[in-house]
Amino acid sequence: MYRAYPGSINDISTFMETSEEMKVIGSDVSREYVSDSGYFSNFNMAYMLRSGDGFTIEVNWDRQTERALVENEEKLRANGVFVMHSGLSYRYERCSYTVTDTTTSPASKKVVMGYIYYSELEHSRKKNELLAIIEQWRKAFGKYDFTGVKQAQEWLNTSTDGWGKYLILKGNSSDELCVDINFSLLEQFVRKLGFHIVLCTDAKRSAADVLDTVHSRDPVEKLWHAVKSELDARTLRTKLDDTTLGQVFIVWGAAVLHRMLLNAIEEHSLDMSLNELLLALNKAKLTIVDGKTIAKTVTKKFKEAVVKLELENIFMEFSEALQPLVKLREDAKARLAKPKRGRPQKFKLKDGLS
Repeated sequence: MYRAYPGSINDISTFMETSEEMKVIGSDVSREYVSDSGYFSNFNMAYMLRSGDGFTIEVNWDRQTERALVENEEKLRANGVFVMHSGLSYRYERCSYTVTDTTTSPASKKVVMGYIYYSELEHSRKKNELLAIIEQWRKAFGKYDFTGVKQAQEWLNTSTDGWGKYLILKGNSSDELCVDINFSLLEQFVRKLGFHIVLCTDAKRSAADVLDTVHSRDPVEKLWHAVKSELDARTLRTKLDDTTLGQVFIVWGAAVLHRMLLNAIEEHSLDMSLNELLLALNKAKLTIVDGKTIAKTVTKKFKEAVVKLELENIFMEFSEALQPLVKLREDAKARLAKPKRGRPQKFKLKDGLS
């Protein structure tokens, strides 16, 4: 079972790369992907089904899932069979989702079963949390001295992180301006709170197991830490199980480092591939003998990579060559950090407020 954690790159390449990396365990090993709604898409599910992989995945709202909600909403809000999860009770009903694979001609379709869940307590909690946030923005509105309706509406549209759409502007002059909560629009949004749809390719799995699989991360984390602790505690022997555990650990570590380097290249706008970066750094390391450099010059790519990634403390042997570029980088940072003078405050607070 492979769990795609929130915050990881939510595209199909994550699953494709994992499939390749996990071949070290064996080609006949079955894989099941577990993910939150960040990975939910017809394309991703079609790819996994085509590859023979299973999945348990929480869905986003689209035409099919909206239809499942409409068909089951009344039953879920009534009394019936429920499961317990994280201290909450969830009513549930069976539902299905049709996955269309457009890579075949004609397009093939496969029905994946799942469950739709509803917790009235979760619905109430989340609704109250939203109301509290909107109420804070409503109070914040009263702290500003707006010049007119146009500026007040601009504040609602641009300075409330999107929460302004749930506030209705009232009044015509700056002295009469106020906001009320748009309950009709809010109800449309909160209606779906407390509802969850989870699809699972293992149709025999119970509603409780499916919900625990997609939401409970503790068992997965405990399993990984147990494996890691076992590897840390003793030297790997030549037994097959120990060798396999070691290979999995190495592949996992390499995958993490690989992703961190790719993220660093993108973050610092480094104009080179991962292989080019590793080659440039490796070439520089090869020119160091007993803490001294045997090359008179270093490549332009190496200097650019080290300075942009801020690795100059690791390559102290090249400090003289890197110093001019490091100074340029630090000067640029200082200019960006320097506050710009003369820019007036866009929204003026009322007297006595800061």
